[in-house]
Amino acid sequence: MAEPNDVVRLGLAAMLWALESVTEVVALASAGDGAEELRSTNADVVLASCSLESEVLDDIQRWADERGAKVLLVISSADDPRLPEFARRAADGLVLLEGLTVEHLGGALATLGRGGQVAVPARLARQLIFGTQSQRRADFWHRNLLTQRETDILQLLSQGYSNKQIAPRIGISEHGVKRHVGNILAKLNCSNRTEAVSYALRQNLLTAAPAAG
Repeated sequence: MAEPNDVVRLGLAAMLWALESVTEVVALASAGDGAEELRSTNADVVLASCSLESEVLDDIQRWADERGAKVLLVISSADDPRLPEFARRAADGLVLLEGLTVEHLGGALATLGRGGQVAVPARLARQLIFGTQSQRRADFWHRNLLTQRETDILQLLSQGYSNKQIAPRIGISEHGVKRHVGNILAKLNCSNRTEAVSYALRQNLLTAAPAAG
C-alpha cells in the first residue's frame, strides 16, 4: 500500500489487518522511497493513493504488471476534478475513501482475487457520467459560440500569425481581424490571444499546429 497521508495510511493498514484473507501488509508513505521493500513483497494487490504523483502511479502499475499483481486505486473524494483521469488509470478497480468500510474493502480484494474487476462505486459512477455529459455540453457550447470565421482566425493565432499576417489569408482587413480577435477574447473570457489559444487547445476546440515560420 502506498499512501503519503499518515492518518489515511494507518487507517487503511488497520482495515487490511482486520481482514482474515490478508496475511501481509506493507504500508509505504511513498512507493519511490520504499521501492526495494515493495519489490521484496509477495503482494497480490497494491492499494495506491490518488494523491501520489502520476509518475509514481505509472511505476506502481508497471511493477504490478511485471508480477501479475492487481492495483486498487484509492480515491479521496468523488468531487476531485481529476476523477476522469483516475478512472482511466484504474485498470483493476478503484474505491472511494469516503465511507469506506472493512467489509467493502474486503469485497473489493475478494473480487480481484477471483480475477474480476472492482465495480465503480455508485457515487463515483454518477460523478463520471455527469462530468462526461458536462464536458460534452461545454464542447458543444464553445464550438457553436464561435463563428466559423472566428474559429479560422483562432486557428491561425494558434500557429503564431499576427493580425497583419492573418488578414490576407482570410481576405479581410487588418482592422477586421482585430475586431474578430476582440470578439474571440470576449466569448472565451480570455484577456489575451495567448490565453485564448491555450484555452482553446485544452478544450479541444482546435488542433495543435506548428508555429508559423
